[in-house]
Formats: sequence, structure tokens, C-alpha cells
Amino acid sequence: MTGSGTLSMERYVITTKSPAIRMWQRAAGALIVALAAIGAGQAFAGNTQAARSDRLLVGESLTAARELVSRDGSHRLAMRANGSAAVLSSSGMLQWQSTAANAGASLQFRADGKLVLLTATGAGRWWSPPAGATAELFVLDSGQLAAYIDQRPIWWTPIRATVAGQTVSTGTGPDYPVLPRNPALHPFASTSPWNTPIGSGARFEGDNGALAKRLRDHTKAVVNHTAWSVAVYQASASDPYAAVRSIRNSQTRYGHVPTRTVPTAGDDRHVAVLQPDNRSYLDSFKWENWTGSRWNTQLTSVLDLHGAGINEGHRAARTPAIAGLIRKHELESGHIPHALALAVPDSVLKSGFVWPARAQDANHATAYAGNVPMGTLFAIPPGVDLNQLGLSLEGLVLGEALQNYGAYVVDRAGTAALYCELACDSTRVAALQAAWLKLRNHVRAVTNNSSTNVGGGGTPGAPLAPPLP
Repeated sequence: MTGSGTLSMERYVITTKSPAIRMWQRAAGALIVALAAIGAGQAFAGNTQAARSDRLLVGESLTAARELVSRDGSHRLAMRANGSAAVLSSSGMLQWQSTAANAGASLQFRADGKLVLLTATGAGRWWSPPAGATAELFVLDSGQLAAYIDQRPIWWTPIRATVAGQTVSTGTGPDYPVLPRNPALHPFASTSPWNTPIGSGARFEGDNGALAKRLRDHTKAVVNHTAWSVAVYQASASDPYAAVRSIRNSQTRYGHVPTRTVPTAGDDRHVAVLQPDNRSYLDSFKWENWTGSRWNTQLTSVLDLHGAGINEGHRAARTPAIAGLIRKHELESGHIPHALALAVPDSVLKSGFVWPARAQDANHATAYAGNVPMGTLFAIPPGVDLNQLGLSLEGLVLGEALQNYGAYVVDRAGTAALYCELACDSTRVAALQAAWLKLRNHVRAVTNNSSTNVGGGGTPGAPLAPPLP
């Protein structure tokens, strides 16, 4: 990060053979598309650009006076008035957008194949990985930006449109399969309820449904971030191998823990420390302090990033703290490829949990006073047109997640709370909060969600999560 809202993809992508590029590709949640006959009959002399060029060559720039248009004319890349680079569909729908760099900004495809967003004074505000001196940057028919060398994709932006199948062929070019995802950035099995899209068989309660009405009438819509949320840390092998004590059960777990680890504010103080093995993580409740020999918590478990993400962890529903958590990289990439975690007040909750919840608060019998069981799945029905709701880019990202995957009630709070990890940008979280105020009015309970009919069954409404390595 070079400043608030600035995305540096350098930390994710180096070469197509490195784990780093696979990390960026999986985090983006993108489907990889083929590019047909790159360069066939479309030679450019020097820096001369055709009126409907779909590409930049190294050394070329994109300014407010120019735009790139995909081959089928369905998408264009242009500089917006606020200095952001944006891909828009022919109907004007925003597909992807960089951070803003103010008036006079430009995109430069540098000699090493790095795409850089520059302010009017030449300061870098956003950049891609270096793709190589012979790379070409394309606007694809899918609405993605992609850097290619000899028909080989080096990096690409996430796709926000839903497409059929795992790949999309646009002609004679090769198909590129979806690569495995990094569980540290997109955890849990592909069959986990967190990664299962809402299906065509989903049955929604009506517009005046009792569960959604209770959610609307008895809550304030909030996105928890710096307080009452989850702090996520990626440990490396060089971080101290520490003892983490669970005070409530006198158990001690061990793992690499960065010395900078701190929880969010609030009483819950959930902390997730992802381990260097890229498989396990420490899931902690009420992370407390370092005594000189160990970290103290109220409860800590060692959980599996490849698991189902249910029947373990320290939320009231017995789910992990990172399950359903909105991550920083998801907001930056413009795609949340999983269901969300939702907490609601006692006045909404009903005693007696439903799948995938495996527990509820200990005082449920006397505290709960509503009609929504722990574990209830809420989602936005497919007939709701998100583009008509006046949402920001972050709002569309949140709306798509709620429409494609929904949100599971997994905890108790004083509000109708969604969760963004501590590292999320505050400006983006504020945009999410504004969107959640609108979107909450459109969610409905999915009445036929179960362990044998996840997401309501039928044809998934979004691409399935790629496999784990």
C-alpha cells in the first residue's frame, strides 16, 4: 500500500510459475478467459493507436483523451474525471475501477510491462505486477484487463459478470483453466456452505416475510471494522513460535505469531493468525496480552483452512471468526466470492439453531426474543436489479455477494452487523456501511437451505469456488 485506497498487486504476482501469481489470481476470484488470435491482423506501428484498439503496448499511455475498447465493443477502459481508471460496459455499468488519482491522471504501460496509474504530477497511485518487456495489455470481452505475453496470461483483473462454466473461449485462442486458490485468502472447501452459491432452487420468503421484517424492524445496519470485528495476520516462518494459552480451558496451542498482533476494539477481540503452512490457523476469542512467555486468550483453537468452516471456532454458532469475513484484498479486487457472516440482536434471535449453526448463546432460552434462528441464511433474491439501487462500487460488490452467496446468522450483536477485517480501508468500509443500509431492505430468508440442499439447491447462481491445492 502506498496510501489510503491504493492497491499494490506487486505483493501477489511475480511470474506464472510462482505461488505469488496464483495467490493474486485466486484472491481476485476471477475466471480466466481465453484471448483469441492475439495479434492476428492487428499490428500497430510504434505508438499509433487505432480508434477502437483493445490494447496498450509497452511504452504507451492512456489519458483522458483516449479509451480502449474490447474486440466485441462490449467494454471500454477509460480515465474518469476523478482520475480513476475504469472498465465500463456498453450500457455504462461499472465493471472494474482503480483508486482515484484526481484530474490529469493517466495510465502508463511501462517498459517492464507494469501498468501504473500516475497523478498529474507523476506520482504513482496504483500499479500492476511487471509483466515483461514484450507484454500487451488487453481489454477483454469479459470486462477484464489482462496482460499477456504470447497468448499466455500474466495477470488479470477480476471478472464481475457471471459466465457459464469454468472457462470462456472467445475463438481460436487456448482455454486457461481456473487455478487452485490460496486458502489464506479464500479459505474452506469448495463444498463449504461459505463457498456454495445460492442456487436456482432457492425458496425465498415473500416481501413481507416475517424473518426479513424482523431483521429490518429491530436492528440498525452496521459494518463492524475497527471494533467488534476480526484482526487477521499472516504469519511467516520467521515470526516467533509462541505459546497461546486458552484461559477458560487451560489449554495451550502453539504457532507462529507476529509480534505486532493486536485485536480490534470491543469485548470479543477475535484474532486469526494464518500459519506459514498455508493450511492451519489460530482462531482466538478475547485475545488479551503477552506475558513475556506466551499470549493469553480466553479461547484458542487450531483450525483447518481446508475444512468446512462449520462446527468449529468461537462464534456463537460455532463457526470460525474468518468465516464470512470481508477481507481487505476482496474490497480492493472488487469481488467477494463467499457468503458473509451476520450478527443480530437478542430481539431478533429465536431459541433453537438451524444448519449450518451448531450452537447458540448459552443464555438463549431467556435472552432471545425474536423469530430468527441462529444459522438462518439471508440473501437478495435474483430478481432484484442491483444497478437500480444507486450503489457505489463497494456497494455493488457487497450487493453481489449478498445476491450470489447470502449471509448466515452466526453471532449475537447489538446491531445487524456484517464484518470487515481490521486491515480494511476505512473509506471503503464507510461505503459498505452506506450500501448495507440500503441492501438490508432487500434481503429475504432462504427457507429451504439445509445440509443436503445448500443455498436452496439447483443450479448455482455464481461460479463454484476453485479447488484448493
